[in-house]
Amino acid sequence: MQKQGTIGQPSAGGKSLWGNAGLALLKGGAGWFTGSQALLADAFRSATDLARDYASAVSQQRQIRQEQRRPADLKGRQAGGDQAFTLVISLLLLIVGIEICISAVRFTADGVVEAPHWAAMIVVPAAWLIKMLFFPEKGRAAAEMYVSAVVLLGTFIAWLGGQLDMPILLYGDPAAAFAVGTAVAWNGYRQLAGGLATSKGSGLAKTDEAELSAAVQRMDGVIAIGSLSAWEQGHYVAVEVTISVNPRITVQEGHEIARRVREHLLKRFIHLSEVQVHVDPYDGGYPYKSNHDPNEEHIPTLLQ
Repeated sequence: MQKQGTIGQPSAGGKSLWGNAGLALLKGGAGWFTGSQALLADAFRSATDLARDYASAVSQQRQIRQEQRRPADLKGRQAGGDQAFTLVISLLLLIVGIEICISAVRFTADGVVEAPHWAAMIVVPAAWLIKMLFFPEKGRAAAEMYVSAVVLLGTFIAWLGGQLDMPILLYGDPAAAFAVGTAVAWNGYRQLAGGLATSKGSGLAKTDEAELSAAVQRMDGVIAIGSLSAWEQGHYVAVEVTISVNPRITVQEGHEIARRVREHLLKRFIHLSEVQVHVDPYDGGYPYKSNHDPNEEHIPTLLQ
C-alpha cells in the first residue's frame, strides 16, 4: 500500500459554501430574466449543493467539538443528531429534484411559446468556469460538467427553435430542466439511502478499507491494489483506488477493468457517492498473475 486511507477528510469549506450561494443567485437571476427553465433548474441544483455542503460543514464542526469537549457518553447522541440532520438534507434534495421534474412537465404541458434569450447560453459556461477555477470540489467535477452540458444543450436547442420558427425545438429547454431535476432527485435518493444504511450500522464503520479492498481484489483482471483511500463527505463516502493489471493487455482493456471495478463498488456499497479508479501496469516480476502463455502468440484479451 502506498498510502493509508484518510477517513474524515473535509469536503467543503466556507469558500465552497459562498461559491454555491453566489452561483445559485447568478443562475436563478439569469434564468428568470432569460426565461430559461433549464437555467432555473440548475440554480436550484446549486442551492441543493449549498445545503449539502452546509450539512457536511456542520457535521464536521460538531465532530471536532465533540472530540474536544464532549464526554464519551454523549458522543453517541451527537452522532445520532448529525445523522438525523443529514437525512433531512437528503430528503430535501429528493423533494426538490421531484419538484423540478414536475415543474418541467407542467411547463411542457402548458405549451412552450417563447424561446430563452441567447444570454442564457453565456451564463451556463461562465458559471461552470467560475466554479472550476475558484472552488472546485473533489469528486464532483465530472457531474458538474455533464449537468452544465445538458443545460447548455437544452437552452441552445430551444433558442435555435425560436430562430428557425420550429416550435418542437422549444421543448429542449424544459427537457433539460427535467434532466437536471432527475439528477438532483437521484443524488438525494442515494444520499438518503446511504444515510439510512449508516444509521442502521452498515455504513463506514463496517465497510472499512479492508472490505473495500477485498471487493476490488475479487474483480477479474485486478492483480493487485496499489493504494486505496476512503473518506467521509458528510453522510456519504468517496473512494479513490489504484489497481494493477496485466501489462500485456491493451489500454482499452485496462480502462474496461477500471470501469467494472467502479460500477461494482457503487452497486455493492450503496453509501458510496463517488469512486475513482486509476490503472497501473503490474510490475511484480515474472510470472504475472494471468493465464497468458508467453510462448503463444499474443492476443489482447481481458484477464480471466
